[in-house]
Amino acid sequence: MWMLLLSGILILTYATAVVPAQKVLKANVIWNPDHCHLDAPTPNPWNAEVSLKDRDARVVIDPATIKLEDTYSPSAPPYPATWGPVLIVPFCESHVLVTLYSKLEDECTGPGIYDIPLEVTGNLKPEYGGNLFRGMGIITVYVPSTPPPPPPPPP
Repeated sequence: MWMLLLSGILILTYATAVVPAQKVLKANVIWNPDHCHLDAPTPNPWNAEVSLKDRDARVVIDPATIKLEDTYSPSAPPYPATWGPVLIVPFCESHVLVTLYSKLEDECTGPGIYDIPLEVTGNLKPEYGGNLFRGMGIITVYVPSTPPPPPPPPP
């Protein structure tokens, strides 16, 4: 019995040693617009411009896997940029605002200007390895002296 247990442990150890960990790719994320005034209307959608080093994001990214902060899916299908190997990913205004407000609760000490990082994640298509990618983009938030109430919860 103990030989069976020992051989099972050896096989499991060999299997985990042979399967390499998947490499996480670093994405470059630029938010458009890259700023937000809490006392002014905000865009809908809010676009994340996603690019990958040495790869054409328009071709290799699986759009069905893209998330904002591992929570929200794009509000419309991502589409290729016309100026380079960039994928434009539209996110719903309320999803971006709820995420910004939740991060502002931790960082905001009063009126001022705050740089808030928002993360976009996803995977490459299986034919390109299926690797996970993640990247942070900054939205600069202007908090007025009398901030408006928080946005309603997303649908």
